[in-house]
Order: sequence, then structure tokens, then C-alpha cells
Amino acid sequence: MNTARDTIFAFSAQIATFAISILSSVLIARFLGPDGKGVLAVLLRVAGATQAFSQWGIQETLLPYMRENRNSSKSLSGSALALGGVFACGASVLMVLAYPAMADSVLKGVSLEHLVGVMLSVPLTVLGLFLGRIVQLRSTRQYNVGQVAAALLSIGGYALAFWLWRSNVVAGIAGFLASQAISFGVYLFLGLRMRLIGLSIKRAVVRKLLGSGSAMQIGLMASFLATQVGALVLNAYTNSSEVGLFATAIGLGNLLLFFSVSVRLVLQNRMAETDSSEDLAGLTARMARHTLLWLVMGAIGLSIVGRMIIVILYGKAFAGAYLMLLWAMPGFVALGVAQILASYFVAVKRLLFTSIAAIAAVAINLTIMFALGSQLSGITAAIAQSLSSIVWLAIYAIWFSRLTRERILHLIPAKAELKYYVTLVRRALPQP
Repeated sequence: MNTARDTIFAFSAQIATFAISILSSVLIARFLGPDGKGVLAVLLRVAGATQAFSQWGIQETLLPYMRENRNSSKSLSGSALALGGVFACGASVLMVLAYPAMADSVLKGVSLEHLVGVMLSVPLTVLGLFLGRIVQLRSTRQYNVGQVAAALLSIGGYALAFWLWRSNVVAGIAGFLASQAISFGVYLFLGLRMRLIGLSIKRAVVRKLLGSGSAMQIGLMASFLATQVGALVLNAYTNSSEVGLFATAIGLGNLLLFFSVSVRLVLQNRMAETDSSEDLAGLTARMARHTLLWLVMGAIGLSIVGRMIIVILYGKAFAGAYLMLLWAMPGFVALGVAQILASYFVAVKRLLFTSIAAIAAVAINLTIMFALGSQLSGITAAIAQSLSSIVWLAIYAIWFSRLTRERILHLIPAKAELKYYVTLVRRALPQP
């Protein structure tokens, strides 16, 4: 298949998924308001941190493993799912036990019952991610179809939850649990239909996954903290309402990443079939340039209509999220391009690069937020996140250039590419 055609299909699927997820977010905002949404945002980020730890880098190591062992998906899936299940259950229990130590800081306003409820989702999330990854590396199109199907079914789960519990955080937790169970079920079905899922667990595969995953684990945890820690620290210093506004801004900003995620899905699928490092480098640089262009255009568009979208979808109570969104957007552009370069490092097993860059990003983010202390707000948290993401991309770009001998300027769109996109935009605009 043509790379451009696959990217367009993947992007369309991502947009459909995002539109459906926005409906879920609107349901949460309308029923719970800024305060309730803030509590739920904290819970979901704690679940995300637990999930990031539980993956142990295995999800990312599946790409290089599949490149080397293209006919061993069944033993790979059995071993990966066994490891994911053990890590997810253990990490969930540890997080619940740690609740008393965090109840007056990052988990302020969160009850133990709420935490237990959201921790039940972690095993489902981790296993669903592993299954989705295996399906994606065999067929990006099947993965995208499954993603849209899961998102559509999840809307029903959220609607049922809010019909049963109304304006209660429990409804948000129940809806999230249902969405993760649905995603797991969809990818399990696709994996079985594609004959990719097996129950065999091989010690050699387990050791290889653990070894490679361990090299990435610190970086993956740092990656999560660099992009998600803002809400947790904000909750410690401000209130649930401010966290709810910040979460709304970050959620909308994630719209920009749907294109980079789509490109990365197709890129990783191509990487799994490519043996030459030089071909990988050229493909990665080209995709990074086009991704940067689309992200910048998307950021400009979102800046123009962002306030209107927030007020119409979420209500006037969330209007304060607009300024946070504006300050967060440069970071989303940088993060989107960094995702493309990260795929190359993973494919060529330069896992340490991703870890060091992510650690630097989270260090900058936390340093700024803790330095502000009681002066921290949603806007300053958005600025801190943007600065850390820009540094993240800069580190990736320097290492990519040194590793591949591609000049850093090759990651910036050339004049011919700019003219091509300017022509496309002019054609799309109504003529006088």
C-alpha cells in the first residue's frame, strides 16, 4: 500500500476516534462540571502512571522484536500478555496501598473508593494496549478499524454510566472502566481473527522482552510524567476546578497529536518491514518534515476556533481553559515531531536515547512547577509543559542528526514542500 494513502486512512480513523472521545469528554464536563472533571482527571492520570509502569517498556520493544521475528507473533503475544497481566495487577495493588501517603498532596480530594475503582481498569488497559500493538504491527488498517469501533462502543458505556449515577464521579469511573474493557475485547477479537494470539509462554521471549523493556522503562515513565504530571502537581497546589480547566485544555491540545500518531502508526508498520537503517533514516526525516507542517497548520486553526469550541461543547464554566490551550500548543507541536523521531530510535534499538531525553523533559517540567509553588496555575503549568516538550524535541533532533548523518535542517520543511502546502491551502479556500 501507498504510505500517503495509509497515512490518510490512519489520520481519518484518528479524527473519528478523537471526535468520539470528545463526546465522552463533553458528557463528563456537562455532568460533573470543572470540579468533578478535575477529580476524574487526577484519577485517570494516576491510572495512567500505573499503566505506564506496568507496561515495563514491553509495548515499545514489540516493534524491533517483530522486525527480527516476523513469524513468531503467537509466542510473542502469549509472553507479552503474561508479563503485562502480572505487572498490571501488582502495580495496581501497590498504588492502592500507597494512597495514605498521597491523600493530602497529589490525590487531594480523591477518595480511596474512587482510587480502587479506577485501578481495576489498569490490567484491562495494559493487556488491550499490548493486543492493539500486535495487531497494529501486522495491519495498521485493522488496528484503526478496531480503534474506531472501540471508541463508538465506549460512548454507550459512558452514556449508560451517567444514566445510572448522574452527576457523580462514580459515573466517570464506571464509564472509563467500560471503555477499557471494550478496547480489550475489540483487540482480542481482532488478534484471534488474524491468528496472532497464542497462549504459549517462552522463557527466551520473556527474558528478551524484559531485558529490552527494562532499558526503556525509565524513559517511558519519564515520558508519561513529562506530559501528564502537570495535573497532579496542579492538584497539590491549587484545586480540582483549576485541574478540570487544565485537563480540558490538554485534552483539546491532544487533537494536534492525532496526525502525528497516525503518521507514527504507518511509519512503524513500514519499519517492521524495512531492513536498511539508511532507508529508515530517510523515511523518518521525510515524515518528520510533513508532520511538522501539518501540526503548525493545525495549531493555527485550533488557536482561532479553540475558545468557541470550548464554550459550545463544555459550557461557559470552562472558558478559562482557552488561555491554557494557547500556551500548551507549542509543546504539542514539538511533542508530535518528537514522536516520529522516537520511532526511529526504537527501531534501531537506541532505547537509551529516548530515556535520557524524556528524563530531561520531566526534570525541566517539574523544576518550573515546583519553583512556582503556590504561584502555580493552569497557565504556568501549560507553559512548563511546552518548554519541556521543546527541549525534548531538540535533544531528539541532535541525536538523530548525529546517528544518521542527516542534517538537523533536513527535519525542517524545504521551500518546495512549503509551496506545495501553500498551494493546497489556496485551492481549499473559497475563491472570490
